[in-house]
Amino acid sequence: PAVADPAPPSSTAPAPASADRGADPVDTKLDLARAYLDMQEPASARAMLEEVLAEGSQIQQDVARQLLDGLTRA
Repeated sequence: PAVADPAPPSSTAPAPASADRGADPVDTKLDLARAYLDMQEPASARAMLEEVLAEGSQIQQDVARQLLDGLTRA
C-alpha cells in the first residue's frame, strides 16, 4: 500500500519557543540600539534611543538616557 505524504506544515503553527512573542516594542528598540552600539553604528543607535525617549516608560527612558550619555562621552 502507498504511504500517504505527511501533511504540509500549517501556517498557524506555533512560533518556536525562542520567539519573543508579546515583547514590548520599546524594549525591542533598546535591544536594537545596543546592537547598533556593538556594531559601532552610533547614528543608528541614537535614532533608536530617541524613539525610546519619545515612546517609552520612565524606566525605558532612563536606560535610553544612560546609553545616550555613553554616546556623547565616546
